Amino acid sequence: MRRLYSVAVTLAVAGIAFAALVPNPSIGIEREKRVLTRLTATMKTVCVGRILIDIPAEAQIEFARSNIDGFDISALYETKTEFDERLAGRIANLTGTDAVLEKGSTLEQVEEMGGANGVTGKLIVHSRRVTEGTRARGLELERFRNEGVAVEALLHFEGVSFDFGAEYYDPDQVGNLPALIAKLVPNPGFSVPDEPGFCIDRAYVRDPLRAEQGEQTTMFVRLPSHPEIELMLILSAGTKPDSEGLLARSAAAESRLPFVDRMRIKKVRAAPREIAGLVGEELVRQSIEENQSMTSSFWWEVNGSEDNVLYPHLVLRMVKKGEIAGAPGSLSADAAVGLWDKISSSVRLRIPAKPLRDLEKPHGQF
Repeated sequence: MRRLYSVAVTLAVAGIAFAALVPNPSIGIEREKRVLTRLTATMKTVCVGRILIDIPAEAQIEFARSNIDGFDISALYETKTEFDERLAGRIANLTGTDAVLEKGSTLEQVEEMGGANGVTGKLIVHSRRVTEGTRARGLELERFRNEGVAVEALLHFEGVSFDFGAEYYDPDQVGNLPALIAKLVPNPGFSVPDEPGFCIDRAYVRDPLRAEQGEQTTMFVRLPSHPEIELMLILSAGTKPDSEGLLARSAAAESRLPFVDRMRIKKVRAAPREIAGLVGEELVRQSIEENQSMTSSFWWEVNGSEDNVLYPHLVLRMVKKGEIAGAPGSLSADAAVGLWDKISSSVRLRIPAKPLRDLEKPHGQF
């Protein structure tokens, strides 16, 4: 009896909280319109992978987890002097001329990289590793031998440095990195390129790129005037689609929650949604936290295809973290939905060669 009473109280509290925290359309609607209009009056277009997205002009962006052809790629602002010092220190660590020799390192190759789109730097190959042994193959044992090297490229262009790296790469395929760097175009101002390619942090990589090379990147977005809002866009191509879509996975996960926790969640939307020819699924939920604040979560996902870079796996997520209704600077739940609709509706392919549904599955490139 006591447990039933506790559950009833919890459900009642959740119901009251939703009623209190979900804005009444007749209260403050003009203020919310003004806030949303101000926030979205000026938008800027950002290229992420092969996708364009419009975000508020005040937005601060950060890229992470970029990878093409097995090489992790990162960028940072630094002067040429700072870059030269860092490059020299890296080589010193690998040759033992510095105070500490990097464990297991054996320097095999240092090659000058330059001339490609004004980028200069060095390619470094080191730390060869060989693994040998036996493994079962049916009823028999067979010998195996795996060999890999660490490959790096440290590059610089007018105040921006780019680091490429793979910890364990096929020694016979090291030439993939110089070929990739030859297609790198620095883009410190994040302008939208006018030629096909894959946008990453402060640069893009020209086509052609093959689907099997794999390409992925992530962009994080924050709004200084509304710190409770966080947005993330993840793009990847050349990966096998998930066997289950967003809605099926979400329903399965929610079914495993205790009944009381499920009652704290309100589904605002849960349905297929197509944006600019990209067919995906959308999930918008509101949940009551233990402190009776409300968190809104927004998710749109395109499962993508394994062999078409123009139909990537795409995840767009936005979270409005739990804030007490009416807190200064906080968007209401309705305004957050409006912001989500404004941003998500802007997603589109950057340079589609033809209507998306007419594209044939490419054999390596487009």
